[in-house]
Amino acid sequence: MHDQGVTNKKLFIKDIAATFPKLNRLTLIFLIDFLKKDVIAREHFNKMSLNNVAICFAPCLMRPE
Repeated sequence: MHDQGVTNKKLFIKDIAATFPKLNRLTLIFLIDFLKKDVIAREHFNKMSLNNVAICFAPCLMRPE
């Protein structure tokens, strides 16, 4: 995102997700909700902080064309 000069990352991701087909968008929302509520919330137990989750999932979710 830095290479593309993106300043508002949240808006950038929202704009990208808006171009997805409905089922893909819903799947992404479900996955993010799960990671937020069930994985990151239990960081003290599983050692998966927000940064660790991003390192693991971002390459799979946001791969280049």
